[in-house]
Amino acid sequence: MNALYEHVKRHSADLNSQAALTSAILIAEAGYLGATEQMLCKYLAGKHVPSEKYLTAFHRVISAETADHPAPLTLENLLDLRHRAASTDRRLSGVRKQEHELATHERAATERALEDALQRLSAMSAEKSASSALPVPPAEGDRQSSDLIHGSAPAAATELIQLSAAGRHEQALTMLSQFPRYLSAEEMASCIVHFREKSEDELADTLIRICGQEASQGAILVTMSRVLRRRNLHLDAETLLDLVV
Repeated sequence: MNALYEHVKRHSADLNSQAALTSAILIAEAGYLGATEQMLCKYLAGKHVPSEKYLTAFHRVISAETADHPAPLTLENLLDLRHRAASTDRRLSGVRKQEHELATHERAATERALEDALQRLSAMSAEKSASSALPVPPAEGDRQSSDLIHGSAPAAATELIQLSAAGRHEQALTMLSQFPRYLSAEEMASCIVHFREKSEDELADTLIRICGQEASQGAILVTMSRVLRRRNLHLDAETLLDLVV
């Protein structure tokens, strides 16, 4: 860590102090509580062994700040040194056990929440199939697509937004990848509309990429494109058409 710290001080005008480096790590990790100037001081002095999460953030920030100057250690090297130090530090045995139990608990909770979310998504799809709207003549507008804006599609999209806001990004991505299985082309397009309206552009872009993986089913992408064009999302509509094989 000291080698990396000296490296960033030498090549960066912004991160030339422990306080500045700590602030950069806090920003990169969105307020990660393990990043404090006092802890960094103890790590550099060899009084404590940092966590893998801290070292990963530490290395990422330094590498980004000194991109034009290769770092003296790769992240793999740094984590290997950390593992060696931890294996000889008896003080960390209780911490390692606690971290393992916490990780196991969080993983189980995430799996349960994901299963519940997928069940709700499946129920939405079943309810939609059981109460499908009758066809509407073109002259009377598209009531089916309009209804989707207030139906199961936005409900699924809202569920995803909540997961993402809670920091459960992997869970949200897994659920998002299931949309082509449970939702129709019109419903997926409506989810994209909902994401754009809520400024959740990353979720919208990710869903478009997932739909692109279904490019062999060109009719789905064409239908989605039509819905998006009616909702004035012309760029998204063109993006989907470009994915048609």
